[in-house]
Amino acid sequence: MALSHQEPIAEPPHTPETDVHNDASKQTVFIVDDEAGILDVVSRGLQKAGFNTTTFSSGRAFEQAVTREAPDVCVIDLSIPDFDGISILNELAAQDYRGRILLISGHSEQLLRSVTRLAEDHHLQIVGCMRKPFTLKPLIDALKIVPVDSFAPTREDVLEALRNDQIVVRYQPIVDLPNRQVVAAEALVRWQHPTHGLLLPSSFLNKLDQAGMNELTLQVFRSAFQNRAIWGKSGQNISVAINVPINTIMDPHVNSEINRLAERHNTTLEGLVLEITENEMITDTRALASILSGMCLRGARVSLDDFGTGFSSLSRLQRLPIDEVKIDKSFVRQCVTHNEDRKIVEAVVALAHALGMRVVAEGVETEATAAVLTEIGSDFAQGFLFGRPVSANEISGQISR
Repeated sequence: MALSHQEPIAEPPHTPETDVHNDASKQTVFIVDDEAGILDVVSRGLQKAGFNTTTFSSGRAFEQAVTREAPDVCVIDLSIPDFDGISILNELAAQDYRGRILLISGHSEQLLRSVTRLAEDHHLQIVGCMRKPFTLKPLIDALKIVPVDSFAPTREDVLEALRNDQIVVRYQPIVDLPNRQVVAAEALVRWQHPTHGLLLPSSFLNKLDQAGMNELTLQVFRSAFQNRAIWGKSGQNISVAINVPINTIMDPHVNSEINRLAERHNTTLEGLVLEITENEMITDTRALASILSGMCLRGARVSLDDFGTGFSSLSRLQRLPIDEVKIDKSFVRQCVTHNEDRKIVEAVVALAHALGMRVVAEGVETEATAAVLTEIGSDFAQGFLFGRPVSANEISGQISR
C-alpha cells in the first residue's frame, strides 16, 4: 500500500503478532505531518508493529514536544506549513537530540538527499528517507533497527580511558587504483571499553576539551611513529594518515612534542600525512600555512579531508601546502547510481590533478563504486571493500614488502 497526499488512504493490513519485533517494544515514536490521513495510517501501522506513537500536525508543537520528552524516534514530513522540516532538524541539532529520525516528503529525491546530508552534518541520526507515495513495510522495518547500546560517557569517563590506555589506534588500508595494493593506512581511534566493547569515535570525541583532544592526537602520533619503525625493520614502507584538528596542530606544545617523537625514533616526519578537515573553520590561515609548511619541510605531507563538504575548499587549496584531497564518502557512495554525485567526483579529480594533487576516494564499499572511481581516475581508495580498521599487526600483513 502506497501512502500519498494525492490518493485516498486505506486501512493498513493487519500485522501478525509473529511479525512484531521485540526491538519495537516500548519504543516511542513522534510523527509530524500536516495530512491527517497519513498521520492516522502511519500511526496505526506502527502501533500494530509494537511502537508507542504520538502524532502532531503542527511543526512547532512537535519540536517543543521532542525537546521536552526526547522520544526514541521521530518521523518528520518536510513540508509542514507552520514550521518546516528543515527548521525542525535545525532545532533538534541545537538541542543535541540523540534519537533516530526518518524523513518523509513528496518533494524530489535530490531535495531529500540534500536535506539528509544537512541533517547528518549536524550529527543527527538519520535512519531513512522516504519519498511519497511509500509503503508502510519499509518504514516499519527501518524503525525496528534499534541501536544495541546507548552508552553516553561523560568527559571524565573519556579522560580516564585516555589515562588507562583504553583509547586504541586502528589502521584502515588505503589502496592504489587500479592495482589495489595497500600503500598507506589511516590511523583511527577506538575506545576499547571494558564492558561496552569497541566504541566508535562519534560516541566520545565530542566529550573532549582542547587539552584532551591534544593529548589524544599525540597518542595517535606516538602509535604511528612506533609502528612505522617496526614496519620499517621488516622492509615495509607505508605512509600513515593522521587526522589533526586545526586548533591542535597550531598548538606550540603539540608541535614540539611531535618533533621530540621524531628525534626519539631517529627519523623525520617523512611517511606521515596530516589530514586537516574541511569542516573546521580556520581563524588564521597565514599561521596555519606557516606551521604546515614547516612540517612539510621535515617530510610530512598534507591532505584535505572531507573535500567538498566544508569551508572555502578552493581557498584552502590555494593557500595551504596541500598535495592530496580526500573526496568525502557522501559523494563516493552514490557515484554509481546518482549522476550528480558522479559529476562532482569527476570534477574534484580533474581539479586536483590539474593542480598536481593526488586524490583519495573515501567510503568505497562495492566493486561497482571501485570500478567507477578507476574509470574516473581517482589515484587511491579507502573503504570497507578494501578492509576495515585493524590492529597494527594485522595491517602489517597486508603491506607489500
